[in-house]
Amino acid sequence: MIASVALAATVVFGATGCNLVAPQATTKEYDPSDGVSVNVGDLRLNNMIVITEDGADGNLIFTARNTGSAHSVSLQFGEDDTTVTTVIDGETSTVFGGDDNDPIALEGIDTMPGSLLPLYVQYGNETGKKVLVPVLDGSISPYDEFLPEGSASE
Repeated sequence: MIASVALAATVVFGATGCNLVAPQATTKEYDPSDGVSVNVGDLRLNNMIVITEDGADGNLIFTARNTGSAHSVSLQFGEDDTTVTTVIDGETSTVFGGDDNDPIALEGIDTMPGSLLPLYVQYGNETGKKVLVPVLDGSISPYDEFLPEGSASE
């Protein structure tokens, strides 16, 4: 009797014990779409993607979630450290490339579709972060509507 109880306990714990020591995949953050995300201070920039036709100029689309006050955010890229600045309102979620906000124009990205654009994100006294943003072309809908002005596909 004791042997059968011990055997049953061993089978139960043996079959379910891996959940006790293995990390749960559902607790890990990941980027479920084509873009990448980054946290800088009060800001979380989600699903960052650059859309370009020829790799010369591109439009940056993303969703910004701000849990603090309004910030003037610097986005730096390229060999000459070109900087684009945008304001992200406080206590809000803003979609750049959405109904109310245009995408952010990045001139002179010199990065072909299929590559990654190194982009440095920083504001105020917060320590900035470098993120490798995917560069895509407009061949997939709905990305075609975000091509820079004057692209050959328009």
